[in-house]
Amino acid sequence: MPDTVIYLDHHATTPVAPEVRAAMEPWWREKFGNPSSSHRLGRVARQAVDEALGKIATAVGAAADDVILTSGATEANNLAMKGVLSRGKGRPHVVTSAGEHSSILVPLKSLARRQAIDLTVVPLTSEGLPDPAAVLESLRPETELVSLILASHEVGAVTPLEEIYRECESRGVWLHTDASQALGRLPLVSGRFPAHLVSLSAHKCYGPQGIGAVVLRPGSRRLRLEPLLEGGGQQQQRRGGTIPVALAVGFGTAAELATNVLPGCWPQWSALVNRLWAGLSHEIPDLHWNGPKVTRLPGNLHVSISDVDGPALLVGLDRVVVSSGSACTVGDGEPSPVLKAMGLDDRLATASLRFGLGRETTSDEIDAAVDEIARVVNQLRSAPKSPIMPSGDWAI
Repeated sequence: MPDTVIYLDHHATTPVAPEVRAAMEPWWREKFGNPSSSHRLGRVARQAVDEALGKIATAVGAAADDVILTSGATEANNLAMKGVLSRGKGRPHVVTSAGEHSSILVPLKSLARRQAIDLTVVPLTSEGLPDPAAVLESLRPETELVSLILASHEVGAVTPLEEIYRECESRGVWLHTDASQALGRLPLVSGRFPAHLVSLSAHKCYGPQGIGAVVLRPGSRRLRLEPLLEGGGQQQQRRGGTIPVALAVGFGTAAELATNVLPGCWPQWSALVNRLWAGLSHEIPDLHWNGPKVTRLPGNLHVSISDVDGPALLVGLDRVVVSSGSACTVGDGEPSPVLKAMGLDDRLATASLRFGLGRETTSDEIDAAVDEIARVVNQLRSAPKSPIMPSGDWAI
């Protein structure tokens, strides 16, 4: 195999698919109208946006009018939660889990610190799942919102939402889910989606970066979200700002791929994950599988490696592009809060690798990645350990 980069970080972002790029190309120059304008170019752009909204809606079993385009899943999560909570009176109660993305936990904890909401954070099981029974036990008469990630952005665990949705629906509680990792990796259209509000991101499924969506479940249109951005009347007064036509078209095409093409990759991804795990576990002693082995995203593998310095491991992997966790949190130097919530200690949580396989991942790449990772791990384990410096003030 040539000395090229092996990209195994598709949970962080995916390359724009050739089909998506081709669909977007005319909207950068030839068809550049503002979709809010009433002239010919504007009407053409509006039609393209409407078609894209229909494709995104179809991917989750909704209608085009139920889709609100955003700048990505972070804004979508904030719009969904704050849009619901700003409508209520008094001090609403919110339930979430310790396994959520930072774009869920950070704004909710900020609202709780300001005493704008009461917040219950449900712990995770050792497999990285919120216990549905614990979620249901947390519901109160004043509960306004439950927000639970559909598929973990780290260990790939898939949350069973059906029972939670039924209970929320019967109590008049809104259920929101971040499904940005699930689009193209889970069958989202099997029956009606078990949530009232769904957050999506285009760049997780071969679409462009910079665009996402909140999708309302059919029948939830009575929920009038308060907009985060004021001063623009676009998208039925729900999200101000000129719609980026090229990005919307790209998102629509990516949603088509996620619905019609990517499911064909799932068996291959599962086989390659098994190959990856078999190779790594054979070459590296004391390797730990994180998350469930069955109810997980296809193409996801998350492992921890004993007796290895985590940052040194990532630096040493020149050819293999992989991460230790969410791209939104790995830069802060702290162990993954998801892995900590699952019960891993700091050292093991830090020495972790998250693999996300993609559409073009091959068995040769998997084998080469195993060889490279095993080489770096063995090199780090055999290196002399740095002495522990005594505490105290030291002048240099």
